[in-house]
Amino acid sequence: MRHSRSVTGPLWVCAATDRTQETHPVRVALGLLAILVVSILLLWYSLGKGRPVPVDTRFADGTHLVFLFIAPTGDGSDSLRAVVHRMRESFRDSARTLGFHYTTLAVADDWDVNKAIDKLRRFGPFDEIDVGRNGLNLGLRRHVFDEDGPRVVPQVILAVERIEMNRHRSPVLPSVIVRRLVGVSEILAWKDWRGDRAL
Repeated sequence: MRHSRSVTGPLWVCAATDRTQETHPVRVALGLLAILVVSILLLWYSLGKGRPVPVDTRFADGTHLVFLFIAPTGDGSDSLRAVVHRMRESFRDSARTLGFHYTTLAVADDWDVNKAIDKLRRFGPFDEIDVGRNGLNLGLRRHVFDEDGPRVVPQVILAVERIEMNRHRSPVLPSVIVRRLVGVSEILAWKDWRGDRAL
């Protein structure tokens, strides 16, 4: 009996000591992991707060010839789509002749955003599109309602804008409208008019 007690006592003490030694490194590892996670979150927050919007400046700086298409309310005819395609490529040639960058924009005022995107895809492709909200559409308000031009769609607007990436605020200087075609009949009557001949 005395031998049994002498053996049991040390084994219990050893077992308790072993558990303490096993859990201690685990607690340290969990603590270090928590500190690491918090540090990463703080670093991510500090880097993200107040950073300027990233802009790819490789092809932005300089003068741009801007082709803006404001789509018709409906789907538009095949002939209208064909003319818009030809215009877009012709003005690309004009920009190349002038040594300008070339940017294509499009606006569609359909309430259904997906429908508007599908419609513009048939006229496109475009570098940037603005779709949805019908008459409240930001592009429509800016280029049709807020300007002196007629409040009619479709329209094709050709403009020149200067972009200077070293400016502290907006790098885009006010654009100058070179040509505006209003309504289906004017757009369909277009005959290979080249932007470089008017600049």
